[in-house]
Amino acid sequence: MAQYIGQAPINGFHAKQTLTGDGSTTAFTLDQTVASETALIVSVGGVIQEPKVAYNLTIGGTKIDFTEAPSSTDTVYVQFLGTAVVTNLNDINGTEFVLDIDGDTSFTADTDDEIDIRVGGTDRSTIKATGFHNLDSIKFVAGTGDDMQMYHDGSNSYLTNSEGALKIATETSGIAVTIGHSTSEVTIADNATVAGNLTVTGTLTQTGTQTFDGGIAVSYTHLTLPTTPYV
Repeated sequence: MAQYIGQAPINGFHAKQTLTGDGSTTAFTLDQTVASETALIVSVGGVIQEPKVAYNLTIGGTKIDFTEAPSSTDTVYVQFLGTAVVTNLNDINGTEFVLDIDGDTSFTADTDDEIDIRVGGTDRSTIKATGFHNLDSIKFVAGTGDDMQMYHDGSNSYLTNSEGALKIATETSGIAVTIGHSTSEVTIADNATVAGNLTVTGTLTQTGTQTFDGGIAVSYTHLTLPTTPYV
C-alpha cells in the first residue's frame, strides 16, 4: 500500500445543534452563522424540514425561525452544512453591500469618490468629498421624539422644532449672529421680542405694534411711522 507524502488530509465535519421546543417558541439562536436556509438540514420529530417553507433564517443568519413551533416532545436538531464566510471588504469594487435581511437597505460606491446610501428600497443620502448630502425631503432628525428636523423639500429649506424652544445662540458672549444676506429679506411670522438695544442701519417701517425692552438707536436719514399716533 502506498504511503501518503506530506501533511495528512483534513477531513471536514458538519456541526450539529440540538434545539428544545416548548410548543410556543418559534425562534432559536444558532450556534453558527449561516448564509442560507439550504445550508442547514433541520429535523423535527424525525421529519426533515423544507427550507424557506418550514423555517427561515433571521437576524443575518444567526437565528432560525420555524413556521410552526416545535413541541416539547419533538426531537429537534440542526445539521450545519456550511457557515457564512465573511468576504474581505478591503475592495468590493463598487459592488452593492446589502445590510439588512430583506435586501432593501444597502450602500454602494459605483461612482468614483461617492457613496450612495439606500434605506427601505429608496436612495436617501450620498457621501461625497464635499460633504454628506441628503436628497430632497430626507431629514436630519434629532431628539427622541424626532423633535428637531432640518431638510430641503426641493424648493425651500426648513429648520423645525416641535418640543421646547428652538434656540440659535453662541456658547460665549461677543460672537455675532448674522441672519440673512445684505440683499435679502428676513420675515418674522410671529411676535419678536428684543431684550436689548436694537440698531437699525436702514429704513425702519412701522406697520404694527412693537414693544422694546431697551433703547433704539437709528442711524439713517428718516424713520417711517404709522399715521395713527400712539396712545
